[in-house]
Amino acid sequence: MKNLIKYVFAFALSAITCAHASTWELYDSFMKLHYTDGKIVDFDEKGNPFTTSEGQSYAMFFALVQKDKNRFDKLLNFVEKELCEGSFEKKLPAWKWAGGKVVDSNNATDSDMFIAYNLFNAADIFNEQSYKTKALAILSNIKKNCIAKNNVLGSVILPGTYGFNSNGEIKLNPSYFPPFVMQKLSSYDDDFKVYYQNVLNAIARGSEAGFAPDWIVLNQDGNILSSKENFGSYEAIRVYLWLGITAKTDPNRRLMIPLYQNMLKKVNNEHYVPEKVNLNTLETTGRGNVGFEASLIALADEKIKDLFRTRVKNHVFGKKEYYSHALCLFATGFDEHRYEFTQNGSLLLGK
Repeated sequence: MKNLIKYVFAFALSAITCAHASTWELYDSFMKLHYTDGKIVDFDEKGNPFTTSEGQSYAMFFALVQKDKNRFDKLLNFVEKELCEGSFEKKLPAWKWAGGKVVDSNNATDSDMFIAYNLFNAADIFNEQSYKTKALAILSNIKKNCIAKNNVLGSVILPGTYGFNSNGEIKLNPSYFPPFVMQKLSSYDDDFKVYYQNVLNAIARGSEAGFAPDWIVLNQDGNILSSKENFGSYEAIRVYLWLGITAKTDPNRRLMIPLYQNMLKKVNNEHYVPEKVNLNTLETTGRGNVGFEASLIALADEKIKDLFRTRVKNHVFGKKEYYSHALCLFATGFDEHRYEFTQNGSLLLGK
């Protein structure tokens, strides 16, 4: 009788676990469209498949939210084997892979930090400390390869090892620094707290137009260099997304959101998210796709939230919409209370 009870309980628990893993329809559709053999596949305009460290980092996060350890480990193993030449201690992940090989060996530090973030949380969620060892190796390699010093701002994290520090000018991407990621990394390495505060100073200097920029370029005096190509678009949309889903108790969230009042006013007044903002003239062009709208759900007024929620719910994604699909997963997963973050950036899982 006891064995029968144990069997019934085990079967019920298994059923609950399986049900949980299949209740996030947007996650299931994302994996069906983009996941194969441990990698996330994106497609260029000609339909050619490729994989990026970004896609791997985002999918690892979604797998964590679903407590999908099997898929998490397969995604992780692909990164380490194919993008890091077999070891996180050896090198940072190459950012692009296609046709069975690395096609661009430069790294993308936002993805590197997100992978480390995932690993720190996985160590707690799955009670497996080997993840933490890998995460620390990533932080060590970022410090060795991706730090530049500005005379005014101090040390900052570059977007990659190569191509972002030339002739005393530093190029930064504000969307590379989700507050929850940086808070978590800072709890393991105090240097990242310094890097993050310095980067926030730079981002604030580059956000005076009231919109988030895709990129900012600073000289050694910490001044923003003007450019005709000063826009906020597909990169910058993540700035609003990250701020919206960050814990409301995070002091950096409270400091940064007021910088973007022009975007928030436009969204709330006109009921759409512009695809592109010229930060020199403040002219907006185009309408952002469903991923843009999802990214503003957490920050928009209530009636606008409902409008964007409906548009996301009714959208049918195609295989060439990896990025938009991913943004919607972050936004709706948070909106549906599937996860949230603590003030120090730790991931808390909900329903």
